[in-house]
Amino acid sequence: LFFLGRLLDTLIVAAVIPISLVCAFAAMHMTGVSINVMSLGGLALGVGMMVDNAIVVIESIHRRRERGDETVTAAVNGTRIVGGAVTASTLTTIVVFFPIVFVRGIAGQLFGDMALTVIIALSVSLLVALFFLPMLVTRSVHPEKVKDKDEWNTAPVNIRECWSEFKRDFTFWKRLKVGQRIFTTPFVLPYLVIRLILFFLGRLIFLTTYLLLLALRWLFARLTRPFSRLVTTPSRSIGDGFRKGFAGLTDIYLRVLKVILDHSSLTLLIVLIICILSYFVFLPDLGGELIPSFSQGTFNLEFTLPVGTPLEQTAKVVYPIERRLAAMPGIREVSDRIGGELYSAESSTRGSNSAVITVMLSTGGDLDEMEQGIIDEVRRFTRDIPDLELLVTHPTLFTFKQPVEIILKGGELAEVRRRGLEVEARLNRLPMLADVESTVRPGHPEVVMRFDRDRLASLGLSARDAAERVRSAVLGTVPTRYREEERHIDIRVQMAEEDRESVNELKQLVVNPGQKVPVTFAEIADFEILEGPSEIKRTGGVRSAVITADVQGTDLRSADEAIRRELRGMNLIEGYDYTLSGQHREMKESLSSLQFALLLAVFLVYVVMASQFESLKHPLLILATIPLGVACVIPVLWALGMPLSIMVFLGLIVLAGIVVNDSIILVDYANQLLKRGLMVKEAVLEAARARLRPIVMTTLTTVLALLPMALGVGEGVEIRRPMAVTVIFGLSFATLITLIVIPILYKIVTKNPPVKDR
Repeated sequence: LFFLGRLLDTLIVAAVIPISLVCAFAAMHMTGVSINVMSLGGLALGVGMMVDNAIVVIESIHRRRERGDETVTAAVNGTRIVGGAVTASTLTTIVVFFPIVFVRGIAGQLFGDMALTVIIALSVSLLVALFFLPMLVTRSVHPEKVKDKDEWNTAPVNIRECWSEFKRDFTFWKRLKVGQRIFTTPFVLPYLVIRLILFFLGRLIFLTTYLLLLALRWLFARLTRPFSRLVTTPSRSIGDGFRKGFAGLTDIYLRVLKVILDHSSLTLLIVLIICILSYFVFLPDLGGELIPSFSQGTFNLEFTLPVGTPLEQTAKVVYPIERRLAAMPGIREVSDRIGGELYSAESSTRGSNSAVITVMLSTGGDLDEMEQGIIDEVRRFTRDIPDLELLVTHPTLFTFKQPVEIILKGGELAEVRRRGLEVEARLNRLPMLADVESTVRPGHPEVVMRFDRDRLASLGLSARDAAERVRSAVLGTVPTRYREEERHIDIRVQMAEEDRESVNELKQLVVNPGQKVPVTFAEIADFEILEGPSEIKRTGGVRSAVITADVQGTDLRSADEAIRRELRGMNLIEGYDYTLSGQHREMKESLSSLQFALLLAVFLVYVVMASQFESLKHPLLILATIPLGVACVIPVLWALGMPLSIMVFLGLIVLAGIVVNDSIILVDYANQLLKRGLMVKEAVLEAARARLRPIVMTTLTTVLALLPMALGVGEGVEIRRPMAVTVIFGLSFATLITLIVIPILYKIVTKNPPVKDR
């Protein structure tokens, strides 16, 4: 509104947003994309870019009208001048999202929906800007203000035309020969009648709508007339003041640009120094992680006591912790599960000595900070409870593994167990790791019976018969089932509990019931109480131990380097080795895939620009804005403490498609001026003056659309904030590069036109 000075032009530009969004939602429905955090994030990202095309087109039409062109002429010529540049700039943005659709790993799961929604929305916005918007501009002028009455074609239509056209076509049909009339009667007459009805209804609906809009316009003018004088004068003064200020800023910019063009070597040297500092000083110190840490509002506190702790004792320890958690502010709900089922899949790790407390936080506020404060408080007041171990876990999101996962592989189970405990102890020494956990855990006590096979053979029994006797006595057998409607209930037969509650009772169990001389298990077997393994884990067919940990206070890449330094001192024997997996491996896979996507996006952008400019050097000139824009983003990320993640990388890919748009508009108009005979310096200055307003407008719309995402407004913003910060600062600095560096490079690589063409 401030830049264009007309509310109607601003509303026409704004109309692109709902039209593009409606089409995007329809396409999402057809392609099976649901409305989720990432697809809506893609629409939020695209809102600022949707109006860029409309802004450039409306600004060009507005400029043609300022030069005195009629409305329709201004709409046609204004759209024609910038049509190629707008199409190329939109295609460069669209093509950078195509590789994201095919990215593998976590990044592909996260950004596939986002990329698809942005592609659809931008494609629709391009069509709206080139075809629908100029039509609206020609209809936005009052009929009385149009000099050429032929330009206005929205007057109420004459309904008599419907009947006149029907009579004309019917008369033509009657003049046909008799045979032709007979043959065409079943087709022509129904067609003429149906067309008359539809044509009449269409004109009637159009006339009714037209009259209704006129009535609403008259009513709105009557109702707002008392307030229009109060609002119009101040707003007009503000708008005039803004435009005068921007005109002054344009003059200052042109004077500065003239000086910079005369001292281009010094400017390029400063840009080179900035690039060297960014890529060789700040970038290595950025760190890296898979995705930014964020809270889902729910987490689990897993407590473990020594193996063999009775269920009552575990409950006695856990219940006070649960009551204390329920009294903390910010917690909405607390639930617990103490112990585990004997025959469940978790029976090897969950028993009477374990408990899980699930904590759900209240909505609102900084959930990440609230969650960390609660976890720190729980760790503080459970530190004094003897033999109590605490592990914090979160619900599974996407397919993320633990931040740190070390897989130790070897042949002998005992050696794997010993080395696994050593790795766990070494990780516990690192201050940036928390909740270190290993699959090498104390096992449950078990009774081992070693049979005297000779003694069993003398009794006519085998070791299998003796084992079956023990199993049926302790676990029981199911000889039959009781059926109740659709339910089948096992009937289990086993010894009384008091006859099997200790090893001594087991020793007195008769191995040969029904024989004349009863023989007990104490006579044919040796008993030994040992600790069995909690689980036997294999990776790739090799016995292994998995040690996991969480990262706190640092990024994933720094933690990985510290872990490698710590484990380098281990002396592993031949046949034993360890590998680092977890989120670090997924991060390397995702970043590698995104690097390929970035290179492919840059190549596709170059192809689009080369086809637009029919040149190879001008697209290379425009591509210079990408590394220069990235070089300006890196110090900002370093200053804000944001490590390099897949979200930052996605922002860089998006940036590669956006930053070239302003340069395309500038270079395209400079080329048009060269064809008109202007010298290179004059063409650059004129192009910079004419395209300063649309460049600033498109940059502001994209930046302001991403500002809520960067400031942390909405759910799941922790994931989207790094991308928004990358695009905002990269685009802002890239705009300065477009306005300062691109004119210098254009002047260097472009020759003046021949004298005959000037």
